[in-house]
Amino acid sequence: MTPRALLLLLSSAASGRSFQHAAFAPPAGLFRDVRNAPLAAAPGGGSDDGGSPPPFDGRYQSFATGMSTNPSLPAAIEEAVGSALSSLPPASDLQYEVDLAVVHASSLYEDPGAVVQSVIRNVESSSGLYGYAGVRHVVGGTAGGVIGSRCGAASPDEGEAARECTPVEAEAAPAVSVTLALLPGVELRTFYVTKDRLPEYDGDMTRSPDAAERWKKDVGLGGYGTQGEDDEPIFMLLPSPAFQTSLDDLLRGLNFAFPSSQTFGGVASTVSSLSRARIFAYTSPRDAADGGGGVVTASTTPEGSSHGDGCVGVAMSGDVRADTMIAQGAKPVG
Repeated sequence: MTPRALLLLLSSAASGRSFQHAAFAPPAGLFRDVRNAPLAAAPGGGSDDGGSPPPFDGRYQSFATGMSTNPSLPAAIEEAVGSALSSLPPASDLQYEVDLAVVHASSLYEDPGAVVQSVIRNVESSSGLYGYAGVRHVVGGTAGGVIGSRCGAASPDEGEAARECTPVEAEAAPAVSVTLALLPGVELRTFYVTKDRLPEYDGDMTRSPDAAERWKKDVGLGGYGTQGEDDEPIFMLLPSPAFQTSLDDLLRGLNFAFPSSQTFGGVASTVSSLSRARIFAYTSPRDAADGGGGVVTASTTPEGSSHGDGCVGVAMSGDVRADTMIAQGAKPVG
């Protein structure tokens, strides 16, 4: 299977720690909108018989980021979501929902628990303008520094798809960054795990024939990754600062249950030690119902999607790949 788009997600927790659990492969070229020329392969790669790939169905894998430094959290989210939506391709009958939203908000805002509700509400309220009726998955957290991008004018020669974006960082200042992703051909699973639900990794757990599946169920990944040995899932993890003592157990367990996987992410952070970091994990009720029989640990209600401890993550498999890198000034873990 040949991936149709490079997945490059950089942690916006600029003053937190990042980690990678895969070979280092720095990206080449400039940061640009990921709306490239049409590709021949349909979502999911080639045909089952090894022949020609199915016809391209018209959907692109696309990423768009919006950022705002508005001191009002509702206004900042509205601006960031609107900016990201305006950079996505138009919605269609095949792609009428945003597949994944990655959100980072400065810990200086008074009510970070309202972030997910506000993101979903703004996408839904903009459906008349951009056509997207909702968001399937949301992950993110608070940060001491927020990284996003601002896009310039489109190139008159190459059109909207060649619009270049400039990275922007707001350190110890109010800011929100929202990345919206359209991922046709990619299976997504959002999950949330706490210390008390995470099995301690030791040699005994690997001896049981069903150990891998039991471990998956405990962390909210039951039934995921059963497509075959050739599947190589990608995990993005966003733990709270207090979860760092359990992070090694989670990384070892992922490597045991998904030996061909890649893992990357960043620890949520705050501007001041007087405030507490928050992490977000939401999955739509429809996606939870289609979760393959596994226990859904991410909240299916926006109101219950904010947590003060634990680790949130999103699993991705199918027509996707990731090149991992370590952000400047970050300490690697794992």
